[in-house]
Amino acid sequence: MSVTKSQEPRKSTQVQPTQLHKEGEATTKPAPNFSLIASALAQPANAPETTKKSGKPAEKQPDKEVAVTPEGPIASGTVSGNQSDAPYGWAYGYDWVETKDEYKITIKVKFNPDAAVTKDEIAAVSTQTSTNFAAHWDNKFTLTNTATKVAKALRAEVVFVDKDPHLTVNLHAGSGHDNLSNWYVSSDGTTRAHELGHQLGLKDEYVDASATDRATATSPGVHTDNSLMGNYYAEGIATAGAKDRHGNFLAGSIGTSSGNALTSAPNTP
Repeated sequence: MSVTKSQEPRKSTQVQPTQLHKEGEATTKPAPNFSLIASALAQPANAPETTKKSGKPAEKQPDKEVAVTPEGPIASGTVSGNQSDAPYGWAYGYDWVETKDEYKITIKVKFNPDAAVTKDEIAAVSTQTSTNFAAHWDNKFTLTNTATKVAKALRAEVVFVDKDPHLTVNLHAGSGHDNLSNWYVSSDGTTRAHELGHQLGLKDEYVDASATDRATATSPGVHTDNSLMGNYYAEGIATAGAKDRHGNFLAGSIGTSSGNALTSAPNTP
């Protein structure tokens, strides 16, 4: 986690979501032009096929097995960057892949658990986080390549790894105020889906007097449409979700990484 103002994570109030650290076209041959000539040696309609030279019935060849291979990726890459929501700042990133049918985002998370955190708690947090992240971010948008006009669903997942993570999270026992790099085992899954929204590069959208673009309710960075990145505690945890602007940001990020201009549209439930 890179910071621009302080190395200490900032705590949020109970009624607000938690805050971050500060700062060639194929051709076919034409059919031959020929006519059939009747022959006195023609075989009856029900006769077996014969070889050309011996006239003996040809042995039936076994059907060939066709190997079915999964569709490989058309393109893949990594999005990485530094986001600023003055005075806060953080590094974000994830891998993406494009296949025949979809785009997929993968965030790789590594836990750094406290000694008091058990293996069962780590497994429970992993499962809860994966489920809630998918519920809020997976298959919420369709990305369209503006050049080819091909539209594909945007899938999203979080996986937990032992090496080469995009994000390392300090996992603490009990309860507390989560931020991007500090989670508590007793926290709810929606909060972790919110924090992982920051790993996608998205900013907070609730009022914060210390944030330049979110100082008041009328500030440009504040949204009150029950966004997962907003004050979902007050606006409704059960109905908080991803918004069009989030899809547009992701389309821009993946488009820049892939070298293709992409647009986003929300998927209807």
